[in-house]
Amino acid sequence: VSPRWTVGIRGWIPLVDKEDNPGLTKYVGYGEASATYQIQPGRWSADVLFRKGSGLINYGSLQTQLNWRPYKDENYYITLQWFVGYTESLIDYQEHKSMLRLGFTIKPENMGIF
Repeated sequence: VSPRWTVGIRGWIPLVDKEDNPGLTKYVGYGEASATYQIQPGRWSADVLFRKGSGLINYGSLQTQLNWRPYKDENYYITLQWFVGYTESLIDYQEHKSMLRLGFTIKPENMGIF
């Protein structure tokens, strides 16, 4: 694996109130996979985040992101993000959405594993 890549897998056991959020796990699933590639270390990076809902067909989400760090001494980025899928927010998790965003992101420096 290249030092430019960071990959991760997270899982969870949802604690769901069946009356307030029926079928939430069908949309959000039980985990996610992510990857970050340092295009130009210290300046440009790209992220991808994938969640597969527990439903059989067409549930889950994909989020891709391009990050530009204008100053090497700072930990903020200008970010272009595209999201498509379900669970963009927990208020309307059952709605399929596609969103393009331009924003400002603060990312912590890699601190290693404690």
